[in-house]
Amino acid sequence: MIARLHRDERGIIVPFFLKLILSLAIIGIATVETTAVIFARFQAQDIAETAANVAAGSIQSNGSIRDARRAARQAVKDKDRDAKLASPFVVHRDGRVTVTVRVPASTLVIQHIGFLDGFTVARGRAVGRPSPV
Repeated sequence: MIARLHRDERGIIVPFFLKLILSLAIIGIATVETTAVIFARFQAQDIAETAANVAAGSIQSNGSIRDARRAARQAVKDKDRDAKLASPFVVHRDGRVTVTVRVPASTLVIQHIGFLDGFTVARGRAVGRPSPV
C-alpha cells in the first residue's frame, strides 16, 4: 500500500514548478511591456513640451510659422530619433503654439500583435507660451 502511494505521487513536483515558472515569466513580460508603454507616454509628453516651447520661442523671435515648425521638428529629433511631430501644429494669435508628438513604445511582444498596435504609440500634446518680454 505504501509503495503504491509513493508511486502515485511521482511526477507531481515537476509539473508544479513548470507551471510556476511559466506563470512568473508571463507576469514578468507583462510588467516589462506595461512599463515600456507608460515610459513612452511620459517621454511623449516631455518631448511635446520641449517642442512647443522651442516653437513658441521661434515665433516670438522671427514670426515665421515655417521656422517654428522646423524648430519644433528639430527639437523632437534631438530628444528622440523615433519620435514624430504629428498634426495638429497650431500657432495661436497670441503667440502660443500647440504641438502634438507621437512616440512608439519599445516593447517586446505588444508591437507584434496587430490589434494592440494602438497601445504602442504614445501621444503627447503641449502648449508653448512665448516668454514675457
